[in-house]
Formats: sequence, structure tokens, C-alpha cells
Amino acid sequence: MFKILLRSRFDAFWASFSGADNKNKKKRSPVVTGLLIALFAFLAIYLMFAFGMMCFGMDLLALETGDMWVSQTLSSMIASLLCVVGSVFTAKTQIFESKDNELLLAMPIEPKYIFLSRMTMLLIVNYALEALVMLPAIGVHAVVVGYGFVEALFTILVFLLLPFFTLTISTLVAWVISIISSKLRNKTFINVLFTVLFLVIYFIACGAFGGFVGSGAEGTVDLTGLKNTFVFYWMGSAMGEGNALGMLFFTLCTIIPASITFYLLNRSFVKIITTVRGAKKIAYKEKSEKTSSPFMALFKKELRRFFTSSAYILNAGMGNIMTVIIAVMVAFVAPDILVELESEPIIAQIVPTACAIMIAFMASMNLVSAPSISLEDKNLWILQCSPISSKAVLMAKLLTHITVCAPLTIISVVIVSIAIKMSALNAIFSIIMSISVVAFTGYLGLTLGLKFPKFNWQNETVAVKQGFAVFGTMFGSMIWTMIFFFVGMVLAILGVELWIIGLIITLANALVCALLHLYLVKGGAKRFASLQK
Repeated sequence: MFKILLRSRFDAFWASFSGADNKNKKKRSPVVTGLLIALFAFLAIYLMFAFGMMCFGMDLLALETGDMWVSQTLSSMIASLLCVVGSVFTAKTQIFESKDNELLLAMPIEPKYIFLSRMTMLLIVNYALEALVMLPAIGVHAVVVGYGFVEALFTILVFLLLPFFTLTISTLVAWVISIISSKLRNKTFINVLFTVLFLVIYFIACGAFGGFVGSGAEGTVDLTGLKNTFVFYWMGSAMGEGNALGMLFFTLCTIIPASITFYLLNRSFVKIITTVRGAKKIAYKEKSEKTSSPFMALFKKELRRFFTSSAYILNAGMGNIMTVIIAVMVAFVAPDILVELESEPIIAQIVPTACAIMIAFMASMNLVSAPSISLEDKNLWILQCSPISSKAVLMAKLLTHITVCAPLTIISVVIVSIAIKMSALNAIFSIIMSISVVAFTGYLGLTLGLKFPKFNWQNETVAVKQGFAVFGTMFGSMIWTMIFFFVGMVLAILGVELWIIGLIITLANALVCALLHLYLVKGGAKRFASLQK
């Protein structure tokens, strides 16, 4: 029975990426599946290469200082953080809020097998995330420094035990988040809040890793901060220097909490997933109904759909969150940037353009309009039968995309402009350029969503994350913006002002948007009216 349950977990996990339609026994085209596999492989190789190069520099330094544990300690810290951030919400969904809990409990299946299959799946996810960091770190260390027998043995043990350490943390955090969210009326808010919080913590932690290594007297390296990381230092010293005591401490810090957590969750699994937690009820207050025009009613419906779905916000609106995070990070490093601007004229020409286009690039990662038609699914016929023009429906979805994405994009541009002391003219055209990118992404997503809708989904996350509309919009807008980035860099090096570069990019986006608008109000409206599930 355990094997069957675990297989179902794997099938559901793969379906979430491959886009297989289990409801209608349809599978994604092999070509698209191959492209997705190639994309994931590229991202994995890229991340492993980046982590490997980071460890390469630290291992070269270790040969001079004799501190063989440094790269292993830092890589274990990054791997642990990646595993916790990458699996905490999966743990929340799979263990505490899975939609098939009651169905499985109604079957003649022992609850312990249900719990064990889900924990095993989460453990495999943690191993995959750990491998992205630890495998290149171990490989580089083996080539540059080398492992003795004891060090190699401890490295294998650390690699096997680390996912249990991170799974314990992510499971307990997921449990707390699940309890908190169950007490609140707006579950969307709490899910988005914790996701943003974890992202901020992740970026801050990644930026703070260098702070663990300071400068000592006479150019020496001060590793006191890194040694005070306790469990991570124990891991690093065990792998890099064969420290048996460190290996013992890390093993105890992993096995004991993991065993206690597993025992408590397994023992109370049924009670946890069957407990009905309700938020405080709000007394009904009679209010007058407000009327709106048909277009405004459609617009409000689209906004309500977006802001009441955490899956929609986190997958289609992640660009908003990332844009603000990047802008704040630029503001923090702005003093160093300004020093470089004063000392290097060529940098003074490039940096403002690079920062402006970077914000526009992050804004292109918003995909609010791409899945908006697919999300209609069962309600598609209502819009088609209502006395509302198809053009109004499409324009309401487009306006929603711009309304959701433009404000935070403008705020981010303003933050960056103030931080690097950009001129008023350059700042204005940077804002206009970023808004044109937002409009381009909205038009592109709506057009592809109309051409390639994905209906008959069982979970709205499938509609938001999958389908060629989402895939094509994401890569189409990113490639389009990257072209502008290279063009902008060349023009900046040649001495062209940022406002001129922004004007050129804005005009190019406006031209494409105008062409897509003509299609949507004519052929696109007819296509929407004839769409069938």
C-alpha cells in the first residue's frame, strides 16, 4: 500500500510540471514536455555551476590558509536554506491541507502509510534541492583539495542526513503556518505574507553569507563568525577536516529532533488533518448594493479573482514581489554604486541604464493576463451568454494586469532612481519604459491565453502555472526584454542618454501593443466568443 501511495505522490508531482490532464486522460505534447525537461535541466546546471564556482574560489583560499572546512560550511548553510524555503509550503499543502485527506482516510488504508508516503515525497524533494548545492561543492572540493577516507565517509553521511535536518524545520514551520492561516478569514493574505517573508529572509541570508568571513589583522581572514554557526560549522569541519566530534554533534542535532517530530506528527496525524478550525465569524450588516457599469463589474471580478487566490498571486504576480525586493537591494548597495559612478566614467554611463532595464525585466515576469482566460473554465459560458461584448471581457482582463503590475513597478523605479540619484528626465522615461513593458506583457499574455487556453483543470494552480500561454508569455517577454537590455547597454556605452534609450524601448513596445490590440478587439473577440471547453 505504501508503494501505491508513494507512486500517486510521484504522479501528482510530475503532473504539476508536465501538465498532464488526468481528468480527461490527456497528456502534454512530447515536444512541449521535452522543452520543459530541457528548461529544468538548464536551470539545474546553471545553479550547480554557480555554486561550484563559488566553492572553487573558497577552496583555493583554503589551500593557502589550511581551513578546509570553509567551503563545506557555507555550502551546507546555503543548501539548508534552499531546502527549507523550497519545501515549507509543499509540506503545508501535502501534509496539513491536502485535498484528498478525507478520501484516503475513508479507505481501508492505515493512516501511518498516508503520512509516511507524504513525508517520503518531501524527503526526496529535499534531496533534490540539496543536490543542487552540495554536489558541485563536494565535486569541486574533491578536485581542488581532495578527501581522505574519513572526510569522504563523513561527507556521505552529511549528505544523507542533511535533508532530515531541513525537513524537520520545514515541517514544523509549515505546521505553524497552517494553524495561523486556519484562524484567519483571509488565507490568501497569510500565504502570500509568509512566502514574501521567506523570500526576504532567503535574500538577506544569501547577502549576509559574506559577512561571516571578515578581515583580520595584516590582511588575514577572520573566520570567527563562520565558526559560530554551530551546526553548520560542525557539518563543514566533519566534511572538510574529518572532525568526528563535529559529526557526532550534527548527527545528534538531526536524528533526535527528526525522530521526535516524526513520532508526534505520525501519532496525531489523523487528529491534525480532521480538526476543523474556523475563523472568527463576522456579524452580518445590511448594506446597500452598489451598482457598476458592465465593464467595471468585469474589472472588479478580475481583481477579486486575483487577490483572493494565493496560487494566482504567487505564480502570476511574483514579478511584483521580486521587483520590489531587487529595488530595495539596489537601494542598500547604492552608496557603493555612487562611489563607482564618481571614479569610473564608463560605469556612470552604464549603471543607470542597467538599473532601469533591470526593473523593467523583473516587471516582465508578471503573468497575470496569461492564465486569466484559462481560469474561466466552468464559468466561460456565463461570459459568452451575458449581454457583454467579448471585447469588454478581454479589455477588463488586460486592465487588471496593468492595474496589478504597474503600481509596484513605478514604486520600484522611483526607489532605484532616488538611490542612484538619477536625473528627473531619466527617471520619468524609466517609469514610462517600465509601464510599456508591463503593457507588452499584458497584451502578449492575453493573446497567447486566447490562442492556447487550458481548460478542464482540477486545481487552479494548474491553470496558473501550466499551459503554453503561461510558458510562452514568460519566455517571450523575458527574451524581448533581454534584447532591449543588450541594445540599451550598447547605446549607453556609446554615450546615449537613458531617456533616449527609454523612449526607443517605449516606442517599440507601443508598436507591438498596438498590433496586438487590433487583433484582440477584432479577431480575438470573435475567438473568445467561440471558445469551447
